[in-house]
Amino acid sequence: MNTRSSKFPFVVSALAAAIMVSGCGGGGTDTAGIGGSGYISSGSVTGFGSVFVNGVEFETNSAIFDVEDDLNKTQADLRVGMVVQVEGTINADGVTGTATGIQYSDDIEGPISAITENADATEKTLTILGKTVIVSSKGTVFEGSAFTYASIALNNVIEVSGFEDQNGILHASYVELKSTTFDANSIFEIKGVIGDLSGTGFTLQGITVDASGANISDLPTGLQDGLLVEVKGTYDGTTITATEVDAESNELSDTAGEVELEGLITRFVSTSDFDINGFKINASGATFNPATLETQIKLGDKVEVEGPMLNGVLIAMKVEVRGGSAEASAKVGIKNIANNSFTMVLAGQSITVQLTPATRVEDDDGIAD
Repeated sequence: MNTRSSKFPFVVSALAAAIMVSGCGGGGTDTAGIGGSGYISSGSVTGFGSVFVNGVEFETNSAIFDVEDDLNKTQADLRVGMVVQVEGTINADGVTGTATGIQYSDDIEGPISAITENADATEKTLTILGKTVIVSSKGTVFEGSAFTYASIALNNVIEVSGFEDQNGILHASYVELKSTTFDANSIFEIKGVIGDLSGTGFTLQGITVDASGANISDLPTGLQDGLLVEVKGTYDGTTITATEVDAESNELSDTAGEVELEGLITRFVSTSDFDINGFKINASGATFNPATLETQIKLGDKVEVEGPMLNGVLIAMKVEVRGGSAEASAKVGIKNIANNSFTMVLAGQSITVQLTPATRVEDDDGIAD
């Protein structure tokens, strides 16, 4: 039985929020959302020990873990790259806090029906249940040593977590192989806005859904056009035969004391009027990092914003860039443990590399001289 509406409150997934804004329009039923006067953080997991999200290390000793609607999960069920929603408190230092609840729900799970790769072999574009998904050789975490960017193949069934852009394309931050081959009897998952409803049939992300035998008890008013839902069911290559249709929330509560949100800018008018993952942002009074971001910020940028909610708008006090990357290879020079940094010599020049709680370190042996 689905118990989404009775759980501790959370912000919805990045993909679900963006779908609601870019889909067929209003009419969605808010069954969850986030509330309370605490601290809310939505973003990708960057490390463990505790759980690191958006540069904050959350202590999780007393946290409830909701992983795919299962409240019996633990921190061990989370992975780096998963987009999660954290509810809790943050300390005065701004970089540590305590989580009371952490929720994870994938954005799509299904078979890969098409794959193309860009010219420099750094990104692959996949089609999953009609949805376009981009995986990156640098920015996507592939779960398991035997499953890699190079090995991903047609008919692989994968679970994806990530951020949707303004064109409805899902940029994967985490991918897990569920099965190497497509099985029409397997249960798949997809989120989206109900469209073209006729009886118990409708479309979702361009896929035909037959919900005649589905459990829809999580929908208080039943199936409706414009309703944001998650559909679970089997897929025969053209139609999803739904076993369950669950409501998804599309709101942030004004009662949240502080909200931190990572994602892609899905609409941009000005720094005082733009959307991240479909949520409205006003950053007219924000501090930008780097400072040049204030004049360069644009549609499609990956950013992190922080501030309170007011009348359905996140009033950003801070805006930080999260997109882009740089890569260099050189021997580690001087390590500064106290400052969490080290030097590298490149082209005859010494540069300093600063590590933060958001830094992903992929070296099981640690950083050696």
